[in-house]
Amino acid sequence: MSQATHSVQEPAATNWTSESWGRVCQAIQTRWPHISEDELKDLPCDVDSVIGFLKEFTETSLEEIKSVVLEFAPEGSFTQRFTALTENVTEPIHSVYERIQYETDEHPVATSGVVFVAGLALGILGTVAYFRSRPEPSYAGIQRYLPDRWTR
Repeated sequence: MSQATHSVQEPAATNWTSESWGRVCQAIQTRWPHISEDELKDLPCDVDSVIGFLKEFTETSLEEIKSVVLEFAPEGSFTQRFTALTENVTEPIHSVYERIQYETDEHPVATSGVVFVAGLALGILGTVAYFRSRPEPSYAGIQRYLPDRWTR
């Protein structure tokens, strides 16, 4: 076998003349008429680049910019979609973590008490669930050895 050089082919929808990116351009110009088509066509056909450009040259919230661009933009690769998803999740998780860290540092005794009570409650619930999931013991074998007056 010969070792031929393989070039990575770009998807067909990576220029502004493609149908999907044309819709993105039209939606941007409809929403922000002060942005010209030439300014957009100077950008690479990348969702992050377009969002960054619009964030810089418009006074619009990031959520609105993303909604306009992502509504018409072609879906990227799995890694691009995963990255966009994690960006929306990491910030709230980080703020919750910082809040828990702050409360733990400010009120260590109360935090320890809450953790102890929560652990105790979970332990009790787990124990109750375990014993309820077990079958009832059968006393039929023992009852035949008992007198009739005790089995009534």
